[in-house]
Amino acid sequence: MLDYLPAILAAVIHMQHGVYNLNLDDYTVTDTENNLMWLYQARSHGERAAAVSECEDLIYESHSDWYLPNKAQSGYFHFQMNAENILPLQLFDRCTAEVVSDGYVRTKRGAEAYGGNPGDPINFSGGANIRCVRDL
Repeated sequence: MLDYLPAILAAVIHMQHGVYNLNLDDYTVTDTENNLMWLYQARSHGERAAAVSECEDLIYESHSDWYLPNKAQSGYFHFQMNAENILPLQLFDRCTAEVVSDGYVRTKRGAEAYGGNPGDPINFSGGANIRCVRDL
């Protein structure tokens, strides 16, 4: 009677949205257009120096080549994820920015609160969500 359940669960765990393949089994998002693997959920909250170290020191899903993305990479990720109606998980639901190697970008919550689009570069300083990426 429930023979079909594994196939349904597999389809839900590995959802393809446009250029993104969301894997809820390991909480990663694969960007098939730019050949990047993102963490679906932000790792922590901090400033740039801590963010760089956290990503470079990260070993996740047997990969140790994670790094902090730049504005262009993160901007595209947030803009495209929003366009595909996927909300990247934030460490804090109210977080309006993510730190990147060369600045900060607006999250969906930031766009809702202050205008602009998810992924827009913003003039910000201080702690923000940290999300790591790796090349495929």
